[in-house]
Amino acid sequence: MRYLLLLAHCCFIPLLLKAQIPANIITELKTINTTVSNVPCNKGYGNIISNRGLNLFLAGKIGSYLSEGNDLSFYKNNITMDAADGLLTVNHSLFQATGIDEQVRGFMVVGVKANIADGFAAAFDGKKYTNDFGFTIRQTWIAKATTHFEKCGQKQPDGTIAPKGQKLVMDALRAGILHTLELEINEKAADFEVALNLIDSANDVPGQDLNTVKVKARENFYANLKDEYTRKYADMQAQTLLTTNDYKCISTSWTSISGYIPLILERFNVAKSLTTSFNQKHAYPLGITLSHTHFWESTKFGRLFITLSGQAFWNNSKESHALNEVSVGAYKILGGADTINVAKLNSNDVYIGSYSTFVTPLLKGKIVYVPTDWHFGIALTIEKNFGTYQALNGTLGVPIVLIDKHANPSVNFEFQVHYFDLSNIVIPGKKIFAKTSIGLTVGVPFSKIIY
Repeated sequence: MRYLLLLAHCCFIPLLLKAQIPANIITELKTINTTVSNVPCNKGYGNIISNRGLNLFLAGKIGSYLSEGNDLSFYKNNITMDAADGLLTVNHSLFQATGIDEQVRGFMVVGVKANIADGFAAAFDGKKYTNDFGFTIRQTWIAKATTHFEKCGQKQPDGTIAPKGQKLVMDALRAGILHTLELEINEKAADFEVALNLIDSANDVPGQDLNTVKVKARENFYANLKDEYTRKYADMQAQTLLTTNDYKCISTSWTSISGYIPLILERFNVAKSLTTSFNQKHAYPLGITLSHTHFWESTKFGRLFITLSGQAFWNNSKESHALNEVSVGAYKILGGADTINVAKLNSNDVYIGSYSTFVTPLLKGKIVYVPTDWHFGIALTIEKNFGTYQALNGTLGVPIVLIDKHANPSVNFEFQVHYFDLSNIVIPGKKIFAKTSIGLTVGVPFSKIIY
């Protein structure tokens, strides 16, 4: 009896696996297709492609705006740089898929943020610079995306009833994709089995059991085949929806809570007046942010992001522009008394005034609009600080996205005009043009898309 079982394991089970494994992969893809096909078209909303297909579609649409470290990206990694503040942020997503057709509903992102502008300046001109380096962490929860499409059976302008709608068109195209991949899977599986049967135990795998070798080879091959074609099925659906535009609007929203933990602190030198000695102070910009974004992608009106956020961070007199900043040379010309110690200071600028630290809450709103088929748009940000520091600041930006051959974002730029202290509270003596600066942000997503 033992030998009969061994014979069955060596001969019949491998034959059964050869037939079952490709069929199982195809069956799983057909199940996904059936789930989407069964969504009624007369309601005008619901899934029009699979969940993972929609993940890939949204990855390009949402990823078309990447201006700062807290912006949502479906890529495993991304880098953002703010030229105005000289800050570089590197982010890494911890998302891990748990099924073959799940919508991405949330993930954690960890990263680092550092001041690089002063470092470059020091490298080239020998100036001293301040350090600013820390860790970032963010948890994002994403709402279920809603796809709106033309209802089937809609009355046309001439009074006739349209027999087809956008959902029915996508059902037909998706079925074509499915059966094309079915042929490919069967062909690859057949070619693999032919190649597997050519293995010679004496020459190719001497000293090994041939059946054991084939079992391990099959496990590896079919696992990779499943990964390849579940991804390919999702990707081809996303590309089809992208090229046909067979939908009216896709919307979703997400909520994020993020924090910044400084590790290496920015240090600066403060004297209460020109006649007092300097003391070294440091900024500890520990902060937490809660934000909510709603996103719409419309084939008729374009792309719209609306974000509201609240933040609280550890602020100080230097960062809130309450101190007078002067160069070391100017300090000597103005008659500064601490001439002995000023040459020993670890910076090229010093600050005069009464130094204090405090918590600053702020509220910020941002609107980003990109017209249909455009690769650039407009962004408007307004933020109001409260407490000791009450500045009202605004930013007008022009975001631009460069796309790759698959229409996914490769590099994001945003040219910005910053308006500081619009309410004339912090520096009341200056006109608005004296409190305006130009900035540039760069966002680069890279590595694979999480889906």
